[in-house]
Amino acid sequence: MNNIFFKKIVFFLLAIIASKAFSCNVEINLANHMLKTSNSAAGSPSSFLIDGNITTSWSSGLYAQQWIQIDLGTVQPVCKVQLIVSQYPSGNTTQTILIGNTEQTLQVLKTYQQYTTNGQVLSYPIESNTRFIRIRTDASPSWISWYEVNVFSHKAALVRNNPNIKHFGYFMDGGSTDVTESNPSGQRDQLYNKTSEIADHSNISWTNIWRAQQKINELIALGKANEIKLIIDLSDLFYIHGPNGIEQNAQYNQNWDSYAHNFFNNYSQYIAAVTLMDEPDLKPNIISGFTERINFVKSKINPSIAVFTNYSYEAFSNNIWPGFESSDWVGFNCYPSRNYPATNPQWNQYSLCHPIVPSLSTSIHEYVKKLVDKTSAHQKIAIFPESAYFLAPDATASRNRSLQITVQEKKNLNAIYDNFILIADNEPKVIGAFNFIYQSLSVPGEKWIGLEWLDDLNENLNLKEKVRNNGLCITSVNNCPVKRLRPISAKSISGNAGNAFDDDINTLWNSGNSASTNSPQSIYFGFPYGVNISKVKLIPSHTPICQYTEVQIWGGPNETGLHKMAVISKSTCDLEEIVLDKFWQNGNIKHMEVRTISSQSWVAWREIEIYN
Repeated sequence: MNNIFFKKIVFFLLAIIASKAFSCNVEINLANHMLKTSNSAAGSPSSFLIDGNITTSWSSGLYAQQWIQIDLGTVQPVCKVQLIVSQYPSGNTTQTILIGNTEQTLQVLKTYQQYTTNGQVLSYPIESNTRFIRIRTDASPSWISWYEVNVFSHKAALVRNNPNIKHFGYFMDGGSTDVTESNPSGQRDQLYNKTSEIADHSNISWTNIWRAQQKINELIALGKANEIKLIIDLSDLFYIHGPNGIEQNAQYNQNWDSYAHNFFNNYSQYIAAVTLMDEPDLKPNIISGFTERINFVKSKINPSIAVFTNYSYEAFSNNIWPGFESSDWVGFNCYPSRNYPATNPQWNQYSLCHPIVPSLSTSIHEYVKKLVDKTSAHQKIAIFPESAYFLAPDATASRNRSLQITVQEKKNLNAIYDNFILIADNEPKVIGAFNFIYQSLSVPGEKWIGLEWLDDLNENLNLKEKVRNNGLCITSVNNCPVKRLRPISAKSISGNAGNAFDDDINTLWNSGNSASTNSPQSIYFGFPYGVNISKVKLIPSHTPICQYTEVQIWGGPNETGLHKMAVISKSTCDLEEIVLDKFWQNGNIKHMEVRTISSQSWVAWREIEIYN
């Protein structure tokens, strides 16, 4: 048998086996989708790219620069594109992956420079929602040609750890928290209305009592009234702005009869919860009597409607919890990236609340644990996965889309979000997750930046798309897609361990040493809670380019006494994904070690991705 043909068959079969074994294994059928190429040689049409026959190939008949393009017809979630190389002679090549929702808006996702040979299987991660995928060859010693191209999506969902999460939305998308707005049609009130923006990926919408009727009408008009419930801010009924700040309104009983009685009698089916005041622990004039007002509300509303009280993180240190025992849902605001120093970024800042003030900095996970311990059996917890903001780079800049957020800030905010979702997945008391979009509220003197600003093409940094996907997932009770876990710590004897999970394949953790059984090289990760690991994906940095490697995954609930969970032993190449998805003694993993015991080159990882 022709040796090249045999190698092509082996590579093709290995590609099929690999794609079936791991989570990125749902092949998108390209038969009914449009293929486009920069040029096609006679007898080598683009249809050969998807004919399933590795003895035929598309050829441009020309040297670089040439490209092939796939049109999926609609925007779809894509995890990777896979190609079988048709190339003679072997040599260094440069491939650029471009994606976009239209041909006119294609953007570069990543450029890869590597040594390629005929019959080699190339797999490039996409991890984005896109319609168009273009693979452009910018350099090659050969005419540009491919045997096959395949596009993959992630497999279906795993069972959720926490089946209790029922609500997902955005904090205060439709009303003020503590400013009296007696005129429901006032201009200021309109700034707070984000109903249409959040309606397709939320099942909770916030509003104040003055706008509640209008909000319901808007949801009915959008066809969402049966899907989206309201959280109603009642602060204007119970409190006023006096000379000494927010003060109690002694006439709250009359206010209820005038403004709320009929509404709650007629529209209870649209309401999930009510809240009397955001962060009441920080408002000394209202602490006394706060429980009395909660109990008053509970006596007036349908028992199916929860009373939700959200505290500041300072409630933990001050031990001030007005109305806690009477509240059905409780939560706390945490600002893990307040005034994030872009000039001196620290990759692990997301694990602390208010890191700019060391005396107030406490792990988010420790706060949640304290809240869990404090709640009674019937109480539930709501969390805020994106309770973070950055001041605008220019303090005088107006709030507009042209503001540039740094890549480091996007990575940090991405980690905050993933961390909170990890908490929600592992804590049965969590009933809802509400993204914090205070930057939508036009706060005088502050430039809030958050979710809507982070629409990066790269899905790993695209918080808007991530929230859309995870939001739909959270509102589902039973299933949730495989999600990447964000460790809260990473360490190694040498090298920058944070580079191994910074979403940047061009940075790497380098141990500075080769590995052997007697001298292994390790990098360690810590998680906030015990987790179940479904997959570990490693992207190596190798010199020489291809070599024999043996890697072990160790894990356990304690940092000492880790047990071996998985081993892989194979020939690996630079940038080639190494995936492990079979684990022994899995479950309650709080500490994990990636241990390399055989490597000819210095042990270095471009990225280590861990999934539950």
